[in-house]
Amino acid sequence: MRLSIVLSTLGLSVAMSTELSRIRSPFEPPPKTYNYAPCAVLSNGGKRLHLWYCANRTPGDVTDYLCYREAVRSATGWKWGGESVALEHGTPRTAWDSRHVCDPEVLAGQFRYQGKVWRFAMLYLGCDAEHSTHNQIGVAFANSFRGPWHRYPDPILRYTDAPEAGVVGEYYAWPVYRFWGVGQPAAVSLDRLGRVLLFYSRGEGVFGEEMAELDMSDMDRGPILTQRVRVPTEGLRRNDGKPLRALVNVGVALDEGRDRLYMVREELPPSDGRLPNFIADYVQVCATSWSALRKGAGSWKILGEVDAERTGWPRNHNATIVKDAWGRVQAGRELTLAVSVAEAYDVLPPEFGWLWTYRVALVSFALKR
Repeated sequence: MRLSIVLSTLGLSVAMSTELSRIRSPFEPPPKTYNYAPCAVLSNGGKRLHLWYCANRTPGDVTDYLCYREAVRSATGWKWGGESVALEHGTPRTAWDSRHVCDPEVLAGQFRYQGKVWRFAMLYLGCDAEHSTHNQIGVAFANSFRGPWHRYPDPILRYTDAPEAGVVGEYYAWPVYRFWGVGQPAAVSLDRLGRVLLFYSRGEGVFGEEMAELDMSDMDRGPILTQRVRVPTEGLRRNDGKPLRALVNVGVALDEGRDRLYMVREELPPSDGRLPNFIADYVQVCATSWSALRKGAGSWKILGEVDAERTGWPRNHNATIVKDAWGRVQAGRELTLAVSVAEAYDVLPPEFGWLWTYRVALVSFALKR
């Protein structure tokens, strides 16, 4: 079943037509700069929108930082502020996240670290290697959405310790490991304090989406992670009706009143034969019973897709659901997504030219009863 889509540009709604022009990002980055993999949180009764995303800071240089923007709702739509750096990579060559930091997920709660109790936790992917390898999941803490963010020194979900998983090469003096690792965290708060249900992608011999309960209430003691289990995939399929290739890179939001967990996932690889073929051409919105999922069961209901027909962009990937700071959405007839969009090519342009087309767009759609 397709969703009834309304595209949102600069906070203003425009009706969808058969010939759809490309949706624009609410803010345009400088040339040779990318924005993608957003986390979007509403506060102040929906009057403020906080957005964290992955971006490079030096035009033309492929080094991931976590950046932040805030928007204030007005009578004419969202008014966006300037960009600031929320978190840079760790100490070069020594920290576990010294090469890239990406894929932010921000939650409110009460998190003890360094003898203080912090209001917000930012989960993120970090690495100290090249070719998208040796990824791990870390966390930083703050008392304001703007930061400053104080990173926990070690990963809270580590790369596999399998003997065959080590360094297999080198690229520009950075090591290259055998496996991708773990990353792309998504989460909802379980108690509005320090316990969360963590979702993450795994690519290290075992490939797919997993989940585990994570207790960050006392990080001076250290994180406590329960048994890691596979996220159920029953009911999921591709938009052409064919079997699911893999469940990876999801965003989640909880509607407790309806006993419903919403998920947005991306489909890889694209089916159009164009490049890049390592980011998705559409993202799919699904829902399942929250109580069933908590037992490791349940079946997903597909609600629809956001694709080139909806956005005008041939690549639609790395999406999240706009939610509150505890990972909740209000019961209603509409969800809003923050979706990464990008160009596609028959031949990849030189000097990472495809990367400079990555943008973040807001897409709202109605939920049919």
